[in-house]
Amino acid sequence: MPTPTPETPSTPAVPVWLATARRFYAQGFEVRTDAQMAGSVADWAELPVHEQTFTCAHLLYLNLVAQRGTQRLLEQVLGALDEVADALAGFEEPEGEDADDEDQPPDPTPAAASPPPATTPPTPAVEVEVLNAEDDSPTVEVEVLDAEDDNATTEEDAAA
Repeated sequence: MPTPTPETPSTPAVPVWLATARRFYAQGFEVRTDAQMAGSVADWAELPVHEQTFTCAHLLYLNLVAQRGTQRLLEQVLGALDEVADALAGFEEPEGEDADDEDQPPDPTPAAASPPPATTPPTPAVEVEVLNAEDDSPTVEVEVLDAEDDNATTEEDAAA
C-alpha cells in the first residue's frame, strides 16, 4: 500500500502584470551580462519611435496595475491593524509601566522599591496571513486569539 506524500506548500502565483511583462520584455530587459545588455540596447535603438513609445506606455500601464495591487494590499493591512488595535483596546497597561517614560528624562533621585504588579494582563496573540485571491490580488486575513480560552476569531467569524 503506497504511503501518502505530505502536501508541499504552494508557492505564490506570479502576478498577472509580472507574467505579462516577462512574456513580452524578458528577452530584452532581463539581461545578465554586459554583452547581452549591449545587444539589448542596440536592438532598442533599431526600433522605430512608435514601437519604442508603445513599449514605454505598455510598461507604464503594467506598473499602474502593480501599484493598484499594492494599494489594495496596503488598505487591507491598515484594516487588519485597526482590528488589532480594537482587540488590544480592552487591555490595560500594567501599573508601574508608563508609555510616556521614553519621552521624559530619568529621575535623578532613586525611587523607593515598589513591589512588582501582582499580575500582568494577558496580551492577545495575533496572526496575520497574506493570501492570493483567484484574480492574483493579495488579501490579508487577521486572527486574534482570545486570551481566556485561546479560541481564534477571524473577521469572517465576527460577520457570522
